[in-house]
Amino acid sequence: MRTNVKATLTVFLVFFLGMAVGGFATYLISPPPLEAESDSRAGSRREGRRFDPTEMYEVLGLDSEQKAKIQQIFEDSRKEFRAASKESRQKLDAIRERTRAQIKEVLRPDQQEKFDEFIAREKERHRRNRERSEPEEKK
Repeated sequence: MRTNVKATLTVFLVFFLGMAVGGFATYLISPPPLEAESDSRAGSRREGRRFDPTEMYEVLGLDSEQKAKIQQIFEDSRKEFRAASKESRQKLDAIRERTRAQIKEVLRPDQQEKFDEFIAREKERHRRNRERSEPEEKK
């Protein structure tokens, strides 16, 4: 009987040590979660700030004339991105409004009123989230 208890304890001990070592090894070799990303450039992009090409300039060893030309290319591209973004937003808004109108056609009058209230709350929530996520320089 005593041998069975020792054998059982040994099996459990080996099992738990294996789990502990495996967990620690996984911790050591796994990349950090995305939320914990410490790359300041990635954080800047998330906050809506402009791309800083300084590192690229250094890596490529650009002279001042090349830097000036590339800065102009970035500025021209930025204007195009803004225009495309505005156009996309307008298209998305039109789709959203059409979808809401189609939904309202299915609803009874009392449900339509509740739907309008729901949409108003969602718009307000979205507005607050957008204000919170905008960079300070845009405010």
